[in-house]
Amino acid sequence: MKLILTIARFELVYHLRQPAFYLFAFLVVGQGIWYSSQVTALYSYSDPAVTTYLILASLGVVLAIVAVLMAGQSLTKDLDYRTTAYLFTLPITSRMHFAGRFIGTYATVLLLSVGYPVGILLFSSVNGHTQTAWVALADGFVRLIVQNSFIIVSLTFSLTVLLRSIRELTSRYS
Repeated sequence: MKLILTIARFELVYHLRQPAFYLFAFLVVGQGIWYSSQVTALYSYSDPAVTTYLILASLGVVLAIVAVLMAGQSLTKDLDYRTTAYLFTLPITSRMHFAGRFIGTYATVLLLSVGYPVGILLFSSVNGHTQTAWVALADGFVRLIVQNSFIIVSLTFSLTVLLRSIRELTSRYS
């Protein structure tokens, strides 16, 4: 388990060192602001909790694209840098490597996802909404964003592994 967490930590630190991470964070906060302004402009609910759940119900296009990009890049960067052979000289199995990459990427996507409610809070504070549905915001984040991010990262990892194995098979028999 310690090696899996070491790989996950490496993955998280790798993403935090990339300038694109901070661009993605800015875009996700902007998406939270944008979705908040659109929902409040179109629907006028008196209960701020309803508005919060309505905003969080959509994962958002930017956050979904970021999750797909990070998850796909996580496994394919080994091909670009040719580090796979080196990684497997360590006492790890391919499943440990995969699990570590998955956990690290998922943690990175969750870290970026926090920008979504931050954008919602920024919009509500700028527009003078005195009532912020803190419980609804936390509950909606856990129930909606965390689970949807898990699904997107899982599907992207699965498709990356499938397509990577197809690529290796076709290159081996060509």
